[in-house]
Amino acid sequence: MDENLIDDEIPESLNSLPNLKVFSIADNKKIKGKTLTNDKLEECYYDKNYDLCKPKDMKCLEKEEYEIKSCSGNTPSSDKISTNGKCGAEYGKCPSGECCSKYGWCGSSDKHCKVDSGCQAKYGTCKTTEKISTNGRCGAEYGKCPSGECCSKYGWCGSSDKHCKVDSGCQAKYGTCKTAEKISTNGKCGAEDGKCPSGECCSKYGWCGTSDKHCKAGCQKAFGKCK
Repeated sequence: MDENLIDDEIPESLNSLPNLKVFSIADNKKIKGKTLTNDKLEECYYDKNYDLCKPKDMKCLEKEEYEIKSCSGNTPSSDKISTNGKCGAEYGKCPSGECCSKYGWCGSSDKHCKVDSGCQAKYGTCKTTEKISTNGRCGAEYGKCPSGECCSKYGWCGSSDKHCKVDSGCQAKYGTCKTAEKISTNGKCGAEDGKCPSGECCSKYGWCGTSDKHCKAGCQKAFGKCK
């Protein structure tokens, strides 16, 4: 997650990942909130310019060249209600019925309230017809990963290449995926709509699927898998 111009909080769902041993989020625009407390972490790298606090002491933080303040007494309660139109770890939750946008502002527009736009459910209401994962898992049973996270081939939320690369099996239906190529989200494929999600074929008529009609005669290899 280094050098990605990220301006957001570190997703707390990362604390649920069972195999997260190394975490690096240095050289980004602005990172705020809390450092990770995943007991599996062996190495973690932050940046001294970030507005972070540590919920507890971590062995990986002992290697840092600078001091990260403790969250005790410094971070407002999750029950604190914002009084200035802003929201997040520093300002608290939005007033009842309002949503907290990706950028930390309270409001009720789609930009504030839609999960796909980065709405922060921890600090306000969010509008979605889709289930959002709260345990680090993803898929049909668990729902989509929190905003900005990817759903791996094996159904875990995260941000590593193994989670996010389409070639590694990233599930675009349940989270973000990283690719230089456009991935179709509407079931169509081709120059305008992009490639089919991982494992699907693009038929000669420009539809994604896995039947012989999609994957054999006329299958467009440039936009999906072919048999």
